[in-house]
Amino acid sequence: MSRRPTILAAAALGCVVAAGGVSPAVAAPSDSPSMTVTFPESGARVSGGDVAFRGLVSDRRTTTPDEQETRIQYVVDVSGSTASPLQDCNGDGVRDALDDFNGDGRHGDVLDCEISAVVALNAGLRGVPGSATHLRVGLTAFGTSAAAAQMDKEDESARFIPPGQTGEGKDVIPDLNVVASSLRQGLLGQYARKVVGESTNFDAALTTALSTLEQHAGPRWIFFLSDGQASVSQATLNRVDASGVNVRTFAVGNDVGSAPCAANAPLGRIAAAGGDSCIRVVDPSDLTASVVDSQPQWLDSVMVDVDGRTAQADIDPVGGWSATVPGLPTGSHTAVVTATLSDGRTLTTAVPFRVATHISYTALGDSYASGEGVSPYLYGSQEDQLCHRSRAGWPTLVSVGGDPAPLSLRDDAVFRFVACSGARIVNLDTTPQDKKVGFLWLKDEYDIPLQLDQLNPDADLVTLSIGGNDLGFAPVVTHCITRFACQSQAFIDIPSGPVTLDDWMTIRLALVGNELTGAYQAVRDRVSDDTRIVATTYPRLVSGGPEAFGNLLCWPPVLSHAERQWIRDRVDTFAAIVTDRARRPGAGLQVVDVRDDFEDRNVCDGDAHLLGPTVLRLDDLEFSPISAASFHPTERGARLYAAAVNDALRHTFVDEAIPGQPGRSADAAQAAHDVTPTRAVMARPATSAAVLPAALDPSDAAIVTDPDSVLAEYPPDVVDAVGSTTFADVFLGNGAAIDGHPACDDVVESEIVPLLAHGLAPGSEVTAETATMGADGTELGRTSTTHRVDDDGTLRSTFVAPAVGAEGLLTVSVRGIGAGGGPAVGTALATTSVDAGCRAKVADAGRLAPPETGTRPSPGGVDPDPGGAASAGTAETAPDAASASPGAPLSSTGATIAWAAAAAVLLLVGGATTRVLVRWRSGSAPETGA
Repeated sequence: MSRRPTILAAAALGCVVAAGGVSPAVAAPSDSPSMTVTFPESGARVSGGDVAFRGLVSDRRTTTPDEQETRIQYVVDVSGSTASPLQDCNGDGVRDALDDFNGDGRHGDVLDCEISAVVALNAGLRGVPGSATHLRVGLTAFGTSAAAAQMDKEDESARFIPPGQTGEGKDVIPDLNVVASSLRQGLLGQYARKVVGESTNFDAALTTALSTLEQHAGPRWIFFLSDGQASVSQATLNRVDASGVNVRTFAVGNDVGSAPCAANAPLGRIAAAGGDSCIRVVDPSDLTASVVDSQPQWLDSVMVDVDGRTAQADIDPVGGWSATVPGLPTGSHTAVVTATLSDGRTLTTAVPFRVATHISYTALGDSYASGEGVSPYLYGSQEDQLCHRSRAGWPTLVSVGGDPAPLSLRDDAVFRFVACSGARIVNLDTTPQDKKVGFLWLKDEYDIPLQLDQLNPDADLVTLSIGGNDLGFAPVVTHCITRFACQSQAFIDIPSGPVTLDDWMTIRLALVGNELTGAYQAVRDRVSDDTRIVATTYPRLVSGGPEAFGNLLCWPPVLSHAERQWIRDRVDTFAAIVTDRARRPGAGLQVVDVRDDFEDRNVCDGDAHLLGPTVLRLDDLEFSPISAASFHPTERGARLYAAAVNDALRHTFVDEAIPGQPGRSADAAQAAHDVTPTRAVMARPATSAAVLPAALDPSDAAIVTDPDSVLAEYPPDVVDAVGSTTFADVFLGNGAAIDGHPACDDVVESEIVPLLAHGLAPGSEVTAETATMGADGTELGRTSTTHRVDDDGTLRSTFVAPAVGAEGLLTVSVRGIGAGGGPAVGTALATTSVDAGCRAKVADAGRLAPPETGTRPSPGGVDPDPGGAASAGTAETAPDAASASPGAPLSSTGATIAWAAAAAVLLLVGGATTRVLVRWRSGSAPETGA
């Protein structure tokens, strides 16, 4: 059965009881409600044209709502009756495996439809401005008894979380989705298993949910979903009424009786006691639309009037409202906001503001948008430094209107540079981005604020680059350097068996595509209807030529043509995902596709505009073995990006959107070389079908258009493992330099190499696989060792370099468990040498392992002893550092001193005598000028 359009379904709720009626017994709250306007603030300056207004109406149960958290409990019936009937829960017109939201083998039962509704409402709440700080959600499952879910995997006491919270690391699945999809008849599966039985007990459901809410102030809601009939005691109803918690009930299906929302029916009585409505949903497939489109029964409408221009606001399920007043001229204005309650009372608030003749531009996103790799970085604030925001990054070069000067330099423009290196999708509106301040593990934690909380509704232009860190493009390319035919080799290991890189990336693309849908809609929800939002794609990263000799890493034995083509295909698939999600209803983004602009300018091309894997830089805060600048645009690449964006805006950013600016936008700033014209894809919200590249493989096309069907092909444990995979920071040290001896830049055979890694589970074991290869790709040696992670989540250990028969490359691949419990992978590279002088330096420093097994003290007594065995084995903690063997962990105190000393040496001598990482660059050094 096909789903009715959302607007029609919502309209049907109020006019035909048989199709979805609203209980008439609910009255407006008797005490004084309140209304706030969250944007614009009183006296604020906003951009002209169409001005957005946002706010919240709360009932008698709320005081100072702008300062308190709104808490929501999803109460879900899991009784035995929810096993039937079967229908199309996801609304795609077909009942199939995609309607099985909990994976129990029944495609589209009532419980599946309940889960679908909860997930959809939660996705909408995630898009509410400030949701990560002011909204909290929880879930209660009920049958014979009831249980409140543990909402955080690591916190047994957590009953509420932000609506978009995900797991640790790069897990892209919201915790609420995990908990909801764990529901079975009679069972709550995650994150703590609870058996609740298959009968129906409304009293247990309400008392359990109320127990989680009553201890909190602020607005509190229960969304109560049930397909059954049960009595409810007067004592429970009295408790609901006294609690001040809003309760909205949904009577689902035909088993709820002929009039489930009547004043004397249990679901109707519950809603009345909770001061809200009972909504009947005859067809369970309509439940998602009914829940998402519902609004407080006591709130009739919100109107915004500015100088006779009036707009009716959209109202969300918990009383949040938004409206846009079009065509406001420059100057001072006063908005009069009127909320009309269901009993006829009104609330009125006046907000003075000023429309200014300025352009507001906000740059969101990740390192590609922040300007990572194009130093020097801004030092205006600690956030600028930590986020590696560059004064030469492409957002600083964006220009529009009749003035060719960049918006970042114009007096009549407001430029908000919010993009941050390392940002993932969840850092937009769900999870603050965690940054480390300092060197190595001697670091303080610093949270970068949510990017969308810094986006004002009056923005005229927004640019966004996001998703590359979620997919791990740079770590994946680096990993491929360590493996022959990397796409078909194991990438992560889970109890059920290894998962190849190709399968991993297929699943990850599908998961990230689903996240991107909500992210784009969340950006659109924060701004006005006429705000231009531009999403950019990524270059294909590596050369597509059969023979690419611009960089040694692209020689066929190191990174073959087939591997490079596989990487390029994955970038193409993600670009198609970006275009598809940008075109979906509720998004309305314009896509600027830069892939062809960077053709013949990728890593390994002779005229590379991207940095290849680079050595550590003094300004790389994460102290990673492969600098964060790897595979990022050079300064010429940044200008190429800006030219592409400017060219697209020249055709689509019209003068009406920019007060006081005559004419259309100027031509894009000319890059230092001829620029291939970019293709700008104008995304329309009404378009539902993606225009896929003709060359896209059919299997990749399914990732774009139907990711759920792709995920359904894999066992749940594999999908979960891929979703929770993190990338560990792996670090190779120079033992000779650490001990204060003359050092060699390259690794030599049998050298004892310090190994550090961050982002691992404390106390866990990791496997480090080390290999050496010659410049012709011939593998010369390979070892595998196991190591134990310290209690602070840092691995401090060593390994002995395997055979080195020629100058070439050493690769170290680390696999283990991440801090969040999912798989963790990481890679480090170093150059190797057979130079006698180099080997002599390592030997003089006592950093060579002798051919026989044994131990002897190492110079300085800091690092594992050069006399240890080079064989694979689990590293055991030695009595002291001086007597430890290679493969043993460094003592925490000694290692801290040693590595901090190494950092100091690096700062003092600029790396002249220390080898920390490989200098395995693209064809040219990073640019600092034109």
